[in-house]
Amino acid sequence: MSMIERPHLVIFNTDQVSDAAFRNFIQSSTMVTYWAQVFPNTIFVSAYADAPTLSEHINSHFGQLQFFVSDVSDPQRRDGFMPKGVWDLIYQGGHAIPLKAG
Repeated sequence: MSMIERPHLVIFNTDQVSDAAFRNFIQSSTMVTYWAQVFPNTIFVSAYADAPTLSEHINSHFGQLQFFVSDVSDPQRRDGFMPKGVWDLIYQGGHAIPLKAG
């Protein structure tokens, strides 16, 4: 586990697991501090873990699930088009804000 809390983007295959089942896993995980689901099959997760550790955690629960984890902590390396409120929801001052609902 990392000593620095980092935001990650997690994309998972909904042919293998439902949004609800994945959200339930994330919400019950002691590794995850905050999460937000803005799009289907995609969750922003804040955790005291790097991407490989978070990936191992997901894999240990779901086994053969196809998924992707990326650290998105660098503000210079993340961008997109969403309403400002969505960005504020996910990132505030470079850190994820407290959330436990999608």
